[in-house]
Amino acid sequence: MRKPSFEIQRSEGAREWTVTAWVERAPQRAAWRLCHAQRDGYLYDGKTRRWSESGESRNYVWLDRSSDCGVSPQRVLLKQALGDRDIVTVLEQQGELLTSARLLFAGNTQCAPQRAHKFELTAIGVLSGEYYQLSYVSDRGGRADITVRKRARELTAWAARC
Repeated sequence: MRKPSFEIQRSEGAREWTVTAWVERAPQRAAWRLCHAQRDGYLYDGKTRRWSESGESRNYVWLDRSSDCGVSPQRVLLKQALGDRDIVTVLEQQGELLTSARLLFAGNTQCAPQRAHKFELTAIGVLSGEYYQLSYVSDRGGRADITVRKRARELTAWAARC
């Protein structure tokens, strides 16, 4: 297991802080060069000063050619279950999809100012059987969600929201 990462949040109007620790299990090879790791959540109770399992887990994926699925600088949150082949296809093509989505940015007044920013993929979600949502964060703090249409093995940037 790796060192835990922490999230400290307070809901608007709330008095108490919520402290969550995320502990990652050892990464596993899925298929081809796809790696998968699961992070389990633990909540801290300030009154009892004890940690307990939150029951929430997050799945992360990345591409790695090394046999041990070593440390990846860019792990991507997998919001819903998706087949290994589909994950690999999305991860391999996400750069091209972002490039083609930049044209969609120009037609969206919220996205246009971010069009030239450098983006990094942070999450993959499934909107329906034929649409994925790729979430990006920019080097300047902006966010972009790209809706991608899947037809057979072909992926097309379909819409952008910032």
